Amino acid sequence: MLFEIFAIKVYSYGFATIIACCICICLVLRTYPDYLELNDIVNFCLIALCSMFFADKLLFFISKNFYFSIEELTNLSIQPMHSFYGTLWMAIILIVIYCIFKKIPVYPTLDFLLLNAIPALAIQRIFGCFMAGCCYGCPTDLPWGVSFPGNSPAGMAFGNIAIHPTQLYYGFIALLIYAGLYIYHKRTHFQSNGNIFGLGLMVLSLSYLLISYFRGDHLNNLSSFLFNYKLFSFGTFVFGLMIFFKKNMSYLIRNFSLFMILFSIINFTCFPTSLYASGLTIKRTPYASVKWGKTLTLEIEATNPGDKQLTGLITVSFNSKVIVIPKKHLKLFPKGSSYYNSKNQLIQVKSQVAKRQFNKWLPQANKKIIIKCIPIQTGLLRIFVRAAFVPENTSENKQWNLPDYSTTKDQLGYPVKVCRIFVDESPDFFRNFLFLSKYEHTMKSDELKLMFNKLLDNPDDISTLVYFGFITPKYAKKSIRDLSNMIVNSPQIRQSSDLIKNTRLFIKDPKNSQARKFFNLIPIEQLSEQKNSINLSYKEIAKGYIMSFKCGNDLIQMIESDGDIFFESSGDTDSIAIRYQNQIHTFKKTSNIVYDIVMQLVRIKPNSQYNKIVAALNNKKNKTKKRDKDDKSIYVTFLNLFEPIKKRAISSELNINIQEIIFQGIMKAISKYPFIRYNEWGHTIENTPENLDKMISITLNPHKSPIEKKVDLTKKLMIPNDVDAILSGILFIKEDLVDIRLYLFLKTNKVIQRSIYFQKNDFFCGFEKSSNNEICKKVFENISNLVVDLFDSL
Repeated sequence: MLFEIFAIKVYSYGFATIIACCICICLVLRTYPDYLELNDIVNFCLIALCSMFFADKLLFFISKNFYFSIEELTNLSIQPMHSFYGTLWMAIILIVIYCIFKKIPVYPTLDFLLLNAIPALAIQRIFGCFMAGCCYGCPTDLPWGVSFPGNSPAGMAFGNIAIHPTQLYYGFIALLIYAGLYIYHKRTHFQSNGNIFGLGLMVLSLSYLLISYFRGDHLNNLSSFLFNYKLFSFGTFVFGLMIFFKKNMSYLIRNFSLFMILFSIINFTCFPTSLYASGLTIKRTPYASVKWGKTLTLEIEATNPGDKQLTGLITVSFNSKVIVIPKKHLKLFPKGSSYYNSKNQLIQVKSQVAKRQFNKWLPQANKKIIIKCIPIQTGLLRIFVRAAFVPENTSENKQWNLPDYSTTKDQLGYPVKVCRIFVDESPDFFRNFLFLSKYEHTMKSDELKLMFNKLLDNPDDISTLVYFGFITPKYAKKSIRDLSNMIVNSPQIRQSSDLIKNTRLFIKDPKNSQARKFFNLIPIEQLSEQKNSINLSYKEIAKGYIMSFKCGNDLIQMIESDGDIFFESSGDTDSIAIRYQNQIHTFKKTSNIVYDIVMQLVRIKPNSQYNKIVAALNNKKNKTKKRDKDDKSIYVTFLNLFEPIKKRAISSELNINIQEIIFQGIMKAISKYPFIRYNEWGHTIENTPENLDKMISITLNPHKSPIEKKVDLTKKLMIPNDVDAILSGILFIKEDLVDIRLYLFLKTNKVIQRSIYFQKNDFFCGFEKSSNNEICKKVFENISNLVVDLFDSL
């Protein structure tokens, strides 16, 4: 990341690409010829952008792995590294088609565009690629060798080892090429006949060809010469040569022959490549990345390069932790073990190795092995593969290797083919812990317990996070919060040999009696009793919801005076149940809850007092009840708390709990101040989404002053419903903090505010509750007291 502004992260590669594009556009706009229009320039820019995003992807899949699927190719979420040749060739083809269609001169246009694009290429290479650490070089002892940070592609590949700054080679050579082409263009009196374009392709491809020998990434390890990076350079050079010498083909053939001889000498003597590169192939599923703890399948195929029967060995080693699934004929050697090689020498294993030996391997015959492994370390996983062949007569001191040359060596110093796969994090600590404990027998003694204690002590430790499948520290902190509270301050538990066993039992079932006893937790039977004392009764829950609607208070008073109607558990949080004469009646929680209950009570008690509420609800003319002159009451109503960013009510489950708390606080305030009337008939605002939206639109209107908002609230909500005060507020959760702010809007255009903050692990009950949205007892008390404090200010 280059910098961050307004919570937006700006990365060096993207920023450099944007700057390079802007400079290129400025150069083009400053010097474009008269036969081109501004629309043509805009279209050329769009062609370049399309080429960057689509041609790169196609070329990447073809060159990196030619057994790709159509699904992978069309999946735009997979972002490959940008390729110079992908962009170049698609742009050339599309621009030529565009010029022919618009009847624009082709060669002059290509001359003009290529000349002005080279500075942008130089800037992007110097600032974008170099700062991002991509397109990196191989190790070097030269004084200008550089090392990259560990989180960059170059750093993950070579660590602190100094490597060739190939990005700078590309960039500075591109600037020299631009200067040379500009001088050549000026000396030819700015003639545009394709020579600039042809010469530019030649020198650019030649520079890329030479620099490719110093590359240390995937470009030296492709599986087929047909799609080798050098082949693209060579083809581009030949194409540029044909354009430059289009009028003198005999001269072209002579120079082309000379170039072929020089290329062969350089390629096979100065920079030897694998003679049997196509004799060893690697296929893997999935292709680009794999989640921590998910199975990765490798299919490795090798060909006997000799002309006689040999004994062959395919070796696969890994630079980070994996669990290799055992298979017949596949020998596994974990880190720290040892084995005898073909020369009967004892070899110490520095990283995990899997081997498969084949006797009597016929000449030019193919052998295949399939290895299934599970990566258990996040980051870049590098898999080193090689094949070794020795004569069946072991007296011959001779051995063939595939590949016979590579810039990368394995732990024994043999050249290997490298397969790179990114292991992404799995931010589910409990799943990861259960997985590791399942394979605990494959690890060193007490290794899992040691790393678990280390994570509890320091959730930010990178090595520990990687061990448990994390990359982001905040995921680990959230996951181990409850376990940490139980374990951190108990040395006896931490050092116990049964720690992993009981942690596994507790994660699987928090009610497990053995695990609860081990962690000194309250038995589940006592916990149920405490839970019942913490939660409000069914009656209080129902009262809190019903009284938030018109006539709800009257309905509750009538039910209590009857004495033969009781509230029961409905089995879910979305409904209310009442019992009368051993019959249960269930009602959905809607804005018509009062009407639904009253109508049912009228059916079972036809001549009861509930008919008064029915008449009041059906009386459309008299929506409000006139006050007496001597009435000193303050009529209060409640509207749901809302999220200020999303501008909507808080989640339904949380909303129900908050309503219970608010109702409890209002009841406390009423007992303290008898003049307060809550949701009295004729003096209430129904707690519906429509009324809440109306209040939100008024209070969060950015175009009005605070005084104007108070006046609108009074005119549009309070006066029409004859209400003196509206109780509402906002609630939002920021990472580990719960912020609650309550407001009491008064008809006198006054607003009373109170705020309270909770740590998230203090707000929600965690393991000790069946749902993470259940609120702890202490929170009930604090918020209800905050409601009373609001009314104290009246």
